Amino acid sequence: MNSYDPTEIDWFNESPTTLLGRIRDANVVGMGGAGYPAAEKIEKGLRNAPCTIIANGVESDPGVSADQTLLNQRLLDVITGLRIVGHIAHTKQLHLVVTSSDLVNKANKLNSREIKVHLIRPTFQNGEERELIKLILQKQVEPSSYPTDLGIIVFNVHTLFAILEAVRGKKLTQRIMTVLGEDRWVKFGEAIHSVADADQSLRTGCYETGYVAINGQQTVPTMNAISADAVDLALPCIKCGWCTSACPLTLPVELYQSEFERNQLSETTRSSLFSCNECGACVTVCPSHIHLVDTIRQLRTKLAGEEFHLERAAEARKRYEARIQRLQNQSSRETANRVERMHKTHDWS
Repeated sequence: MNSYDPTEIDWFNESPTTLLGRIRDANVVGMGGAGYPAAEKIEKGLRNAPCTIIANGVESDPGVSADQTLLNQRLLDVITGLRIVGHIAHTKQLHLVVTSSDLVNKANKLNSREIKVHLIRPTFQNGEERELIKLILQKQVEPSSYPTDLGIIVFNVHTLFAILEAVRGKKLTQRIMTVLGEDRWVKFGEAIHSVADADQSLRTGCYETGYVAINGQQTVPTMNAISADAVDLALPCIKCGWCTSACPLTLPVELYQSEFERNQLSETTRSSLFSCNECGACVTVCPSHIHLVDTIRQLRTKLAGEEFHLERAAEARKRYEARIQRLQNQSSRETANRVERMHKTHDWS
């Protein structure tokens, strides 16, 4: 049962255990998209201390500026949230990453130099957690690992704002979203089409990386934008190769689209498809307006389904072979027993 306490906590003089409990009871989750419980993420990082905390203020989604608007409006609150997480983790390794020189100047005036402020250029990749760590810490997080395995805790700036609100005794009920190009505070639990005041097809998130909104779908903490869908404008692929050229990871995106259309998956596609982090660069440059991220998602679903059926077939084959072996063993035992009885000397007297 949730025992959330609405009283404000003097976080600087409070124990990490109490602060973590407050964050957990307020149900604070990662608001950069993943939605992972913030308290659990901190605890995972603590198991691999010493910790480094990063406030991610870099937006990679085209046309989305919700994080920038929050930083412009509530920069001190974000910095305080970062300091709270640093207090919980017993670390002074605190980093704030932004994409505006004005924010760098404001942040340096607001903190007493305990937080290192970084200015980086916004790209399709730079806001991604692992890429951000490589840029500012020069550390590589392997695909099979998580940043918390290295003691690195990365939080979106909205998450840090939510952490401060929890410590203040307030459950977060709204966030800034970019709604059809306009940044505004939006309450959670509202119908997406009502928020956008539109009858058209919409996407949650930006157009390039978002998902098509379904009827009745509501706003949630992980949603940073509501955008107009344009998938109806798609034309046939002209094999121009712009998508492949635009991919920051040099993945064969045009091949994915071609194989999607032919309903075939080559070994190249199978081995590289899950490397895509859905940054949307390919969608942005496509002259035919094909939503290539949707293509990649559908191919992944198809591949996962094939692998599932292969696993089931392998399990069935294994059970069949085990059954045949049991029957053969049983037959061998029965034959051996029969031969033994035939050669047994009987006393008929």
